[in-house]
Amino acid sequence: MVVVSLCGPAVFGDEAFDYVRYLVGRAADLGHGDAQQMRPLLADQTADVPTFTTWEDPEYGPEVLSALQTG
Repeated sequence: MVVVSLCGPAVFGDEAFDYVRYLVGRAADLGHGDAQQMRPLLADQTADVPTFTTWEDPEYGPEVLSALQTG
């Protein structure tokens, strides 16, 4: 997810954001805690998500959250 987010359209073309959303959705389906909390952003970038007080993946979770919120 983070690689797609960081490389964005330069590498993945116009579908980069769709790839990030797909990967977060699959991670949520498989039980990843951060991805499950981010799931509302898959349908609406402006959706309210709970404030993350802890991260399952503190190194990359904030990057993925930012990518989902900014598209």
